[in-house]
Amino acid sequence: MNVAIENLFKLRMEDAFFYFFKVIERISKNYYKLYTERYYRKKEIHNKKEKLRKIVSTYIENELDIMLTENLLRNKTDSIYQQIVNEAYGSVFGKISFFVKKNNISIAMDDVSKIIKTRNKIAHGDFVDEETLATCLGRGEYLAVQMFSKQFFKCEYEQIYIKSRRYEGNGSVYKTKQLKKRNRRE
Repeated sequence: MNVAIENLFKLRMEDAFFYFFKVIERISKNYYKLYTERYYRKKEIHNKKEKLRKIVSTYIENELDIMLTENLLRNKTDSIYQQIVNEAYGSVFGKISFFVKKNNISIAMDDVSKIIKTRNKIAHGDFVDEETLATCLGRGEYLAVQMFSKQFFKCEYEQIYIKSRRYEGNGSVYKTKQLKKRNRRE
């Protein structure tokens, strides 16, 4: 986190963005791994599959007019369950979304998606305009500090942060021109 903030104050916006994203990614992956090891036992998985089996059975019988044996239904349900789990948690977005929901962090999933897309564009050498970078950097920093606070202090960032001059004035703190002006004053 310190490296991200240091890069931000040295006006290395893309580097700051990457380091904030690294915090987000690491915390969400680690949280998912620990959560699944602790809470996804055979009984919980069985209960989830049973709920899905009922949905699949109803759909196949009522919408497709097909009757399945219990064995076929179990195999179909297992296959669908595995696909859903792989799709949901196989991506960085799924793991971040999981952390955000479990920890009640207030951020729009569209913003999370934009942060990930911007990270991918920059990582692959694509052009990202200053406004998009500034917006994603702001949302990325917000998400990183919220996740960091929830993971390590078990509270929201607003309960533990220290006020600073960085947030004085009007407008975005991520606009390069405003950062240059602020740095000249200091």
